[in-house]
Amino acid sequence: MAAVTPIKVLMPIFSGFNTLDLNGPLEVLARPKEKGTFKCTIAAAEDVTLAAEGVSIQRHISLEEALETYYIYDILLVPGGEAAPVLSQAAQTSSAFMQLILAYSELTGSTTTDRHHPHPPPKKPILLSICTGAGFLGQLGILDGIKCTTHFGFLDTLRSICVKVAEESGKKAGKVIRARFVDAGTNGNGVRIITGGGISCGLDSALYVVRMLKGDEVAWYCAGLMEYASRVNEGVIVEDE
Repeated sequence: MAAVTPIKVLMPIFSGFNTLDLNGPLEVLARPKEKGTFKCTIAAAEDVTLAAEGVSIQRHISLEEALETYYIYDILLVPGGEAAPVLSQAAQTSSAFMQLILAYSELTGSTTTDRHHPHPPPKKPILLSICTGAGFLGQLGILDGIKCTTHFGFLDTLRSICVKVAEESGKKAGKVIRARFVDAGTNGNGVRIITGGGISCGLDSALYVVRMLKGDEVAWYCAGLMEYASRVNEGVIVEDE
């Protein structure tokens, strides 16, 4: 049997991130029957990062290394956390964490096979935020002009972020709605933008990605193995224009 070519997932985390935002999708992506279907890599500023719930997570790579290798990943999954640490991190737009998200959103258009980036970018890159992680995307203008979602308690905050950023750039603000997740289709660079709702919505967001990449059977197998009553059909999917 031929070896499985893993789908590479990069997960940048920050101090105060929500554990289920990270571990929910991790659990889903670890469950396909064919082992090694997804390979997840955690990136962080420090060797050990403290989550909102008091749990410490050890990174695989630094954010600086992630910035040097982001183009090899098929998916960038960005968790959220409580509002205060998210807004604090989002305000640091020049930080490695924020620049990593921005670089990935521009992946197809900005990355070429040259001496700086010797590997071609993934053919269909996916940028997925979970919960308040959408605030990072909004602050960077990635949500300009598209539908998006976040935790219900963060909806108004995300709307304010999107409006402010759009006014400053002269673009149309993103339309923030309440949903389990929103697949807004691909941006101008060919990167698919998916935003997940609050916390447990990360499970359905990840199952949606599994279904998209590996089919219904694999997605339902994962949900069944987890004994999870999936609500993946409650997501909003915007057809590509």
